[in-house]
Amino acid sequence: MAKLDVAVTINDLEIIENVGKACLPIYYRPQDLLMMMMDGKHLIYKLTSNDQIVGFVVASLEDDGERIHIKSLGVLPEFRRQGYGRQLVDKLKELLGHQTNGKYITLYVLEDNFTAVKFYARLGFKSVKKMENYYLSLGKSAYFLKFEVKSTD
Repeated sequence: MAKLDVAVTINDLEIIENVGKACLPIYYRPQDLLMMMMDGKHLIYKLTSNDQIVGFVVASLEDDGERIHIKSLGVLPEFRRQGYGRQLVDKLKELLGHQTNGKYITLYVLEDNFTAVKFYARLGFKSVKKMENYYLSLGKSAYFLKFEVKSTD
């Protein structure tokens, strides 16, 4: 199993960009990731296998910490279907209510990315609405997905 690491360093940013390029239509540049690392509002985790970064998640804390929004999640194609994507999402779920006052995890998924839509559905995410032309640069729409923490009251 790959190792989840919260200690993303400046040396990892170009590698995370390259992983993003390999598996996503839109990815973050190292300078954008650096700004996110420094602003205190973003979470960036890397997933390593044999000391190689094979996946990552970039998320932001929104609504005074009530919501974690996944901005980008990628796992290299050759490492998919091994539970690595789930491991990244599970880390964010773990943070809800523990390190944040979070109640939700949200994200946008390209409407034609059926693999991702099914992946998130298996993890308990629900489609809230379709956002027409959300990805203007791609000329594509997106689904807004939401995972809600079950109340233990």
